[in-house]
Amino acid sequence: MSAKSALNKAVFLPNDERMLAAVQVRRRTKKKIPFLATGGQGDYTTFICLSVTNKKPAQVFLTKVKQFEGSSSFVRRSQWTIGQLRQVNGIDSTRDCPEFDLMFENGSDQWIAGSAGEKCVFVQILHHTCQRYIPERKPDFINCHSKLLGAPALPQHLIHSDANSNDGVSVIVSISSFGSACKVDLLWQQKTASSQHEPNSSSLRYNYSV
Repeated sequence: MSAKSALNKAVFLPNDERMLAAVQVRRRTKKKIPFLATGGQGDYTTFICLSVTNKKPAQVFLTKVKQFEGSSSFVRRSQWTIGQLRQVNGIDSTRDCPEFDLMFENGSDQWIAGSAGEKCVFVQILHHTCQRYIPERKPDFINCHSKLLGAPALPQHLIHSDANSNDGVSVIVSISSFGSACKVDLLWQQKTASSQHEPNSSSLRYNYSV
């Protein structure tokens, strides 16, 4: 099981949420935090996650989650509603880069993603989610490649899960970078039950460059 699949299973599914996207990040500038404030737990991996509740009306959250070295568990740190998001800064709209900023009502964070492609997918899904769930006063997306913001809308029931999971829908995302373009290949599988209750699947594939 991948780290992001484990993250979805451990953090979001128990709270009746679906993880739409996640990006592994590190800060561009480290915050000075006293040793006692961190609990002395050592190195950790940070994820920024986008999730939506299953309960209607749906609520969408951005959550910062940490996984400490040597531990298989995840810890929620900060959480914002998508309505608190004011700006997404892609830093450079002319080339691939892993840096991006998220600005909220009460502050901002400067991040470096694990790769330019990982950031590319996260920003694209975040943009489409904002278009769907925020009726007015949508956040600004600046310094982002235009193709990131103008690609076909993702399926409304898009979620992130294992291809072998039993939750009915699975998404497989593969990323490859080619110079100034990031090619995103999304495979959407919708599982349906036959009269014998055996899973069948139909798929819809999106191929586009961003």
